[in-house]
Amino acid sequence: MRLRVFEAPTVQEALAEMRRVLGPDAVILGTREGPEGARVTAALALDEPAPGHLLEEGDDPDVAAALARVLAAHRLLDGHRRTLLEAASACGLADPEAALAHALARLGRFATRAALTRGRFALVGEPGGGKTSLLARLAAAARIEGRSVCVATLDGERAGTRARTEALLAPLGLELAEPDALASAPAELVLLDTAGIDPFDGAALARLVERADALGLAPVLVLPALHDALDAFEIAANFRALGCERAVITRLDTARRLGGVVGLLAAGPALAGVTTGPRLARTLRSLTPAALARLLIQLARPETVETAA
Repeated sequence: MRLRVFEAPTVQEALAEMRRVLGPDAVILGTREGPEGARVTAALALDEPAPGHLLEEGDDPDVAAALARVLAAHRLLDGHRRTLLEAASACGLADPEAALAHALARLGRFATRAALTRGRFALVGEPGGGKTSLLARLAAAARIEGRSVCVATLDGERAGTRARTEALLAPLGLELAEPDALASAPAELVLLDTAGIDPFDGAALARLVERADALGLAPVLVLPALHDALDAFEIAANFRALGCERAVITRLDTARRLGGVVGLLAAGPALAGVTTGPRLARTLRSLTPAALARLLIQLARPETVETAA
C-alpha cells in the first residue's frame, strides 16, 4: 500500500486532487479540516515494478556485466536494478565501484549523520527495529560533544520498555521527560522514542506522524537492513508520503543482501546514517554512495551471486 497526503483550502478540493492523482481506486484513510486548510490521507495498492531489460544497447559491457552480477546477488527490485545499471553504464566510468557509486547518488538521497546531531526528531518504525538503541546513541553523542538533550518516550506499553530506556539514559545523566513537554523543550537535540507500529497500517501511521507534528518533531524512519527490497521500499514509501524526510538503517553488519537499503533509497527518504553492532558506544555512522557501492560489491561473493541467479 502507498500513502499520499493531499492538502488544499477545502476538503472537497483535496479530495478532487486525490482522485486526479491516485484515481478512483484510492481509499480515504482520514480527513482533517482546520483554520489553515484541509488534509486528506489516502492509500493506493502498490504494484510491483514491471520487469524489463536490464541494459540498453551501447552499454559498456564490462561495467554492465560486473554490476549486473553484483545487483543480482542483492535481489533488488527489477525497476531499481535497471535504473542503477543504466545510470552506471551511461556515466562513462570504467571502474565498476565508481560507476555504481554514481548511480546510487542518482537513485536516492544521502545525508551525513550531522543531520541528526541537532534538531527535533521522533524515531518511528516497526517493533524491534532499533529505535530505542538509536535514541541512546544519538543522545550519548550529543552529551559527549557538549550539547543539551531532551528525551521522551511513547513506548511505555510493553513490559520493561520504559525501565530499559531509563537504564540506557542513566549513565548519560538524562531522565525521561513527558512527551508533551517536548513541544517547548529548549534543548539543542530533542528526541522522542515511539512505539513500534505496523508500517502497512495507514491510519495508524497517519496518527503517529500527526502526533509528532503536533509536538514540532520531524519523523525519522528507523529500518533494519534485514528487510528484502520490496518490503523496505513499501515501508519507506509509506513513511515518506506522510512527510518522513530522513531514515536510518540499523543492523547493517548483520545483513548479507542489501536490496532493502537500495529499496529505501529509491523510496525517497534521505539516508542519514547507519548503525553496526549492538554496542551503544558505536555512534551513528554516515553512509556515502561510494561506501554503499563498496559494500554491495564486497558482499556479492561468487557463491551468493550463483545462488541468487
